[in-house]
Amino acid sequence: MEDLEKIKQENEIIAFKADYFVPISVESIKNSVFESNFEQELVFMNKEEDWFDEAEKKGALCFSFDNYKNKIKQIIQHHHFEIDLSEKNFPGWSILSSVLPMNSVILNDGYILVDSDGQQIKDNLIPLLKGIFEHKRNNLCQVNILTHKLFNNGLDSTENLKSDAEKKLSILNRAFGNYSVKFCIINNAIHLSSKKYTFDFHDRQLCSNFHIIESGKGFNLIPHKVSNSQVISTTIFNLYTYKRLKNLRKIYQAYLGQMMKRDNSVTFDYVGKISN
Repeated sequence: MEDLEKIKQENEIIAFKADYFVPISVESIKNSVFESNFEQELVFMNKEEDWFDEAEKKGALCFSFDNYKNKIKQIIQHHHFEIDLSEKNFPGWSILSSVLPMNSVILNDGYILVDSDGQQIKDNLIPLLKGIFEHKRNNLCQVNILTHKLFNNGLDSTENLKSDAEKKLSILNRAFGNYSVKFCIINNAIHLSSKKYTFDFHDRQLCSNFHIIESGKGFNLIPHKVSNSQVISTTIFNLYTYKRLKNLRKIYQAYLGQMMKRDNSVTFDYVGKISN
């Protein structure tokens, strides 16, 4: 407990979590991590443990007393940045490569699967996700893509949407055949037609367990067109982001839970195995 108090004094995120989620004594932290299903798990140990790599494959973020300062510093240096889209040169999706563990990704963008001239999946969504997963390709991760526009040429119709979504799902499954990633495509426009769903999914976001990437213009940025928008990347090691990500994931998970209760036999509610 003395070590915990020292860490709390040095890091406001840890202090916040420890004050509002009082640590519970367990016989084995290792067993607790591997036997539980978690959304956002931070593990702090006195020393580096030989099971840290396996825990991070499951989605936990692990620290030792000796490395937590440098590890958090490296995460901030790697993941906290802004891209000004009014600049002529966009650095490309490799800039979004992630060193963070994750078992869940929620991508909300109504047009990310349109796949037409100027916004193709092979140039945007696929390299974006491969950048994020490249260093963690063996980590099992559920990717829920919330979208509603599958074509940009008027071909969308109530009858075709489900089969069109299944075709887009096949494209993703083929592209990530060598990754431990499972996809589900969810209609994020249902809330617009029913008072039962009170969420407004206006902004385009990618939320993982510890990380948010936001793009006001959306994630179809290649080929690049100068705009007044920007891409912002930050993690839970910013207190504002910690609170925001907690709220966002709660909203998304509530929506996914409601979608799972719907009759999905005909209309495009979702394709793939939905998970929240």
